[in-house]
Amino acid sequence: SGQLELFPRKHLTQFPQDNFNIKIQLMHGNVVAHTAMMLRKSILTKFNIRYEEQYSPAEDYKLVLSLVPYTMFHNIQEVLVKYRNDEGNTSHRQREKMIDADALCRCFSSKEYPYLYKHHEPPRIENGDANQRKKGWIRLFGCIPFIKIKRKPKKTKVLLFGFLPLFSIKWR
Repeated sequence: SGQLELFPRKHLTQFPQDNFNIKIQLMHGNVVAHTAMMLRKSILTKFNIRYEEQYSPAEDYKLVLSLVPYTMFHNIQEVLVKYRNDEGNTSHRQREKMIDADALCRCFSSKEYPYLYKHHEPPRIENGDANQRKKGWIRLFGCIPFIKIKRKPKKTKVLLFGFLPLFSIKWR
């Protein structure tokens, strides 16, 4: 794969270049641009790797994670794709679902590739993982989405497994 230029707000990705660093960083997020990715169809066929609906809308991330033991990765350090990043994109329209699917992919990676997962721990802060708190999740064992905290201007909801209401707080 390679780098992306996101527009209209010009942003260039900085995905790692070599196989080892790509595989380590894949444990905590997708660093292979799906729109610029090239791979051999024979690998997909031989190892029965395909998009999996239960990981939607992050099925591309799961596909890349499934390739880890079977291929060598490389990201060209040039922009290969200019990608429109706006509110109409799936990642924006289905934000909550994308966060959940991403968490599921990271759980898969920690279980399937513990030898890679331990090399790159996400940054920690005093009260848990910065990414978990930012995304509103409290996770069991660092990967299983357990409690979802939804904050709105005058109300906070706490949901078990992201959908069972535990309680809510109204602010004045």
